[in-house]
Amino acid sequence: MGIEYNQRGKKLFKDLIHIILNDKKLLFFPCVSNIILLAITYAITSPIIDYETLQFKAHKLNVYSLLIAYAALFFFLYIRNLVKGLSVCGLILQIERKNTCGLSNLNTDLFKQLYALCWRIICAMTYISFFGVYYRIADLLLNNKSQRKIFGGSTTHYSHILLLPLIMFSDRMSAFKAIQKAGGLVTSTWGRPPLKLGFSMTTISLLLLFACLLPAFIALALSTQPNIVVWVSIGISFALCFSYIAIHQIIAQYINYSLFSYAQNKNTTHPFTADILKRSLVAIITDDGLNPEKS
Repeated sequence: MGIEYNQRGKKLFKDLIHIILNDKKLLFFPCVSNIILLAITYAITSPIIDYETLQFKAHKLNVYSLLIAYAALFFFLYIRNLVKGLSVCGLILQIERKNTCGLSNLNTDLFKQLYALCWRIICAMTYISFFGVYYRIADLLLNNKSQRKIFGGSTTHYSHILLLPLIMFSDRMSAFKAIQKAGGLVTSTWGRPPLKLGFSMTTISLLLLFACLLPAFIALALSTQPNIVVWVSIGISFALCFSYIAIHQIIAQYINYSLFSYAQNKNTTHPFTADILKRSLVAIITDDGLNPEKS
């Protein structure tokens, strides 16, 4: 069974890579958002590190200094969630257009549509940023036999897959209602938890990540001090990892949109077939046997 999961995931991974290479416009939102996040990270962490270093050297490191560092960290995480939410929204709009029209052009209409959804996405990501951790805790405390009404019968892990597409393509609803609705879609389509993905891309993803980091590993292993070869190798690994992260984000949103489209309207999204989507989430065998129960 594990081999079948890996083979199915490997084929999907290759098909999705082929789609991305043939339509490089899909890289726009992931790359722009990652550049913005790198800039924000530097803008926030650099002065904080300098300030904390000065406080430490002057032996003035106290609770107030640590609170400033924690506040900066939480502010960064919140901004990161907003940037990620808007980037995902733009990418999903591209995927939808590519699935319906065969094109993912970055034209004025797409940005107008994204602008119209901005406030809705910001409100949703703000709610998730401040209350998402409590949903996770509640989810961990519930067992799989509970009704999970707050999550629509599913778990937060899988309801979040459908959350942003549901907010984007449905009538206006609060993030709380969207979480319940997303969980209800998962439960009615694939069954009650415990569930797991019916395909795996973990092995090929880890191999690609290792390949991206390999130039830096080799240079650092062969050199005892920083030199031009080391810096060039680190630069190559950084560029490869940057591309890998962007591609990984596109693949993740392709999966999320495909699962949402199938759960909501029973539509398929290339390269996913109806059979693959039907088996994308499968029940886990437990002590009580297979759990096919649906609500």
